[in-house]
Amino acid sequence: MKTFPVFILFVFLFLKSIISVGQNNSDKILDAYYQATNTEFTIKNRIEASKNLLSLSKEKSVDSLMSKSYLLLCSLNSKQQQYDSAYYYCKKLIGFARQKKDTSLLVKGFFRKGFYLDKTFKTLKAFDAYTNGVAYAIAINDSVSTARMLTNMSIIQNNIGDFYGAQESATKGLVFLTKENNKSEYLLTNNLGIAFTNCKDYKNAEAAYLKLIKLSKTSQNKASALNNLANVYRKQEKYKKAIAVFSEALKDSATIDQASTINRLKDNLGYTLFQQTENNGLDLMLEAHRNRTLLDDYEGQFASNIHLINYYFQKDQKQSIRYTSQAIGIAKKLKSPDMHLEALSYLIKLQPTAIITTAYVLLNDSINNAKSLTQNKYAGILYKTEEKEIQNLKLKQLTAAQELKIEKENLRKWIFAIGLLTVIIIAFFIWRKYQAEAKAKRTISLQKDKIEKQKNRVEELQKELHHRLKNNFSMINFFIDLAKGKFKDKAYQEKLNELQNRIGSMFSIHTQLIKKEDITSVNAFTYISSLANKIEQVYDQPFIKLAISINENEVISTELSFPIGLIINEFVTNSYKYAFPDDKEGIIAIDFHSDTENYHLNISDNGIGLPDDFDINTLSSFGIDTIKLLSEQYHGKFQLNSAQGVQLKITLPKYSVGSVQ
Repeated sequence: MKTFPVFILFVFLFLKSIISVGQNNSDKILDAYYQATNTEFTIKNRIEASKNLLSLSKEKSVDSLMSKSYLLLCSLNSKQQQYDSAYYYCKKLIGFARQKKDTSLLVKGFFRKGFYLDKTFKTLKAFDAYTNGVAYAIAINDSVSTARMLTNMSIIQNNIGDFYGAQESATKGLVFLTKENNKSEYLLTNNLGIAFTNCKDYKNAEAAYLKLIKLSKTSQNKASALNNLANVYRKQEKYKKAIAVFSEALKDSATIDQASTINRLKDNLGYTLFQQTENNGLDLMLEAHRNRTLLDDYEGQFASNIHLINYYFQKDQKQSIRYTSQAIGIAKKLKSPDMHLEALSYLIKLQPTAIITTAYVLLNDSINNAKSLTQNKYAGILYKTEEKEIQNLKLKQLTAAQELKIEKENLRKWIFAIGLLTVIIIAFFIWRKYQAEAKAKRTISLQKDKIEKQKNRVEELQKELHHRLKNNFSMINFFIDLAKGKFKDKAYQEKLNELQNRIGSMFSIHTQLIKKEDITSVNAFTYISSLANKIEQVYDQPFIKLAISINENEVISTELSFPIGLIINEFVTNSYKYAFPDDKEGIIAIDFHSDTENYHLNISDNGIGLPDDFDINTLSSFGIDTIKLLSEQYHGKFQLNSAQGVQLKITLPKYSVGSVQ
């Protein structure tokens, strides 16, 4: 037993030496983490701190901080639009996640990889990254990440012309949505509508956009959804419906944040009016064109130019050629072959020269070749994706078996280590508990008798005190009886009776306390009934009845029993003296109860009531003054009413006795 404390001391010193060695490095890591995550620092400083955190966490092999560092470096570089740097750390993150077999981290890595590749116009590589990310996200039931990546995949598929693929991705994404993910549901539904529209499936497109309107949380989103719905109607030549929807969207133009959306709505409304009736809509199209030019909205300007080309095509060829030239210039500025080809198609119709026709043919061939190459690469990605899914399924099964075996082995090691440590700790605490209990038993044994003796002594002294007070009250009562025999005057007799009643209320308390083990309280029913019955005997008026309503288990604290007794004495005495003249029959009712915080005393009679000119503030009445004064001294509430007799309501707090002045 003596060697056990020595062993514990050795373990303590060993652990302390390890902790002191690592303390300095821990401070550095905490400082780097604080700077990397604190938004008060500049992004540049946070990037440097994240690099430092990555270096320190690698040195100490802290996996959680390494993954956090990679994620921070991806996010911070992305905020500065340094997508190449963000992509570099994203690849490192994916490699680290694969090394640690952390599927959740792999999902985050592939999502970011797809995002950064898309931002650098590597669309097909981005699609491939999202495809890998979705496979991992589904494997760990990460529905939120699955829905987000399928959203981006459907956008890419719409952009490259795979509208059926976009429908499939968007529909699949909607299946994985959670209730809280409204943003993804909005984007997926919008992509679904675009894909249906491009496939000329206008019925499903209309249904998608009607749902999109309901999902819109802002005026901006609602306006975009209404614009898309109106375009579906326009493409079906349902011009009245389209015009109505465009007009509805423009009604809320004051609440739409982006001017580009308002210009798009005006331009589309103007073009629809032109399609319905050839001479309408020009003012709206020209206004939208001017505003888009001022805002440098090049894509919007191109759309306006195409609409104006169509408007002037039969009316004014010069104007049509002018807007065609503007459209070609914008297409070149945006480096968009598709826009350039569309503008050239109009120019060929307006000025069918050999040079323009040759340029159109060459550009068209180039675009078709590029699209063919893209589609081939895209098909290859889809094929590889299917192969990967099969391989991943097999690998997943094999990996699961290996991981299960490793987990079992690690579990056995951990159970042994924890068991050994637990035995040491339990043994130490048992020894400590044994020592403490032995000491406590000795102390308790010595103090128990002392406390018992003190308790008995206090109880004896308290009972002796109450007994002497009872005897003193009895002596005072005796002298009052002698005085009543000497003074036969009725007025003196009444005053002496009142004094006896007041003393009797205090006498009754001490009489009860002498008989009780617990001297901190008195029984409310016994105490109040005794007081009221004594007053009834003094005045001997059988036509007046007492009605006492008190629960037999109700108690009053000793401190508040004196004022409550005096208040009851004063009111009941006054009722007997003044409430029922000429032997009038009546009832004096006493109700006493309590809640968790207060005592409630309600006393009333159905006598003649108070005089009409009664004013409690100017009245000179010993009884009423006593009741009011006692209520105020004990922080109570006092309410006196005279309607069909007199009603007194007193509320006294149970626990404010110590503050009585």
